[in-house]
Amino acid sequence: MQLGSTHRLKVIYDTNLRTPHNEGQWQRIQRNKDDFPYLKYDANNSEHPRLEHSAWDGLVLPVDDPFWQAHYPVKAWGCICGVMQLDQDTLDELGLKPAEPPQEETYTYINKRTGEVQRIPKGVDPSFNYPPGGRLTNLNKMLADKIDRLPDDLKTAANERIKKTGF
Repeated sequence: MQLGSTHRLKVIYDTNLRTPHNEGQWQRIQRNKDDFPYLKYDANNSEHPRLEHSAWDGLVLPVDDPFWQAHYPVKAWGCICGVMQLDQDTLDELGLKPAEPPQEETYTYINKRTGEVQRIPKGVDPSFNYPPGGRLTNLNKMLADKIDRLPDDLKTAANERIKKTGF
């Protein structure tokens, strides 16, 4: 993918819309989990599906299963996966049953900029390796990391603006 290409910009735009939408959906899921205690993974059968995401398509697990902490979408650039929240009656109507979570597989990721080594679940891009609701929680850290990478003059200006405005 070429830097600044129309396709790249569309992927960034679409992903940046889907991510906060799914973060809000996670909050709704938590509010409604007593009545709708299950989630069903929907890989959306995209034009270029990721094999790991396709393998999770149709997977039904309880809302509180640890699997969702690592795999609740969006988990990669261009990911169009989602979940459906279901109750027991709907599971029965569809002939579905909660499954055993898949065996967790990870890979080693070394951040070229910082040297930080992480174990990341397969199917998750490093930029998306945070729990549901974690994007907002980690926003300050992400902003601080970005500011730290700026040249000194811009870093100073950014920090002064934050002190002055709070953002």
